[in-house]
Amino acid sequence: MNKNKFLTNAIKVFRGWPLPIKIIISVVAVFAILQQVSRFNYYRLQQNTKNNTTPHKQTVDIIKVPAAVKAFLSDENLQKMDEAGMNIYTGNHPPKIEGIYTFKNLVVKYDPNGYKFPIVTYNYTFKDQKDDNTVLFSSKSEGGGSKGESDTGEGRGVFISGEGNCFSVYLDNDEKAGQCESKSAEIFSACKDGKGLVDMDQGTLWTYMSDKCSKEEFVPAGYIRIFSHKSLAPRQ
Repeated sequence: MNKNKFLTNAIKVFRGWPLPIKIIISVVAVFAILQQVSRFNYYRLQQNTKNNTTPHKQTVDIIKVPAAVKAFLSDENLQKMDEAGMNIYTGNHPPKIEGIYTFKNLVVKYDPNGYKFPIVTYNYTFKDQKDDNTVLFSSKSEGGGSKGESDTGEGRGVFISGEGNCFSVYLDNDEKAGQCESKSAEIFSACKDGKGLVDMDQGTLWTYMSDKCSKEEFVPAGYIRIFSHKSLAPRQ
């Protein structure tokens, strides 16, 4: 019996059944179809979710990050920053970067909650860069904080890596804006240009924030945020 003849006979049988039976069978058939559609959509959602949460391919060889950095920035957190889009330049021959650089166009590149907000101008100072790839770092904002105070930072255990014109600086940072005090592990990456620095990324992992910080400033320990400044940051 071919398929068309089977369907024709089935329809004839169906027409001969009482109306209540027809209604019951129709409802069951519709329910079965909807169930199959639901299963298909669930499968597609699961596949999309799986694709969206697949870890970003690691782009930095963490083993090449200076060993001393691991004292304040673990391999796990280095990988989290890398997966969030942080540029990290490894190598034992970084460029000389001593000087004061002004960053007027900082933006939030990554925040786990998608927060975006205006950022004041910062001046970053690098000095006393030595052949063992250590360098001193400090920062100061032009205003900022919940009451407009300058935000100042002082790096401890500052190391630098890189090759050619591009570099990364790793630091254990103490920061203060008025009564708000915080500690963070940071990576500062950029490339030298003839007049300053370009393509800057700054990854910040907060490890402590005092209860004097405002609700707008406060983030919990372990929170990661990445800032970016693609345009030229001129050297003073």
